[in-house]
Amino acid sequence: MLDAGVATAEEIDQGMVEGCAHPLGPLRLIDLIGIDTTVAIARRRAAYRVQASPYGHATSIATKPASPPTSSTPSSWVRS
Repeated sequence: MLDAGVATAEEIDQGMVEGCAHPLGPLRLIDLIGIDTTVAIARRRAAYRVQASPYGHATSIATKPASPPTSSTPSSWVRS
């Protein structure tokens, strides 16, 4: 949704907080724990799914290269 320009990071996070009762949105969570940690987890899960799946499919997030934070993930989200 963010890549397609359908919603901003803030709108996605707000939707998850208000609509799904999550304590914080997924993009804010990624910003807090770090993109490198998130990608490492996704790759590990994708590797497990490939081994466990008879079809051998992996998730697309594991194949995307890690990118530096953009203006859509403001540094003001990081707690001091």
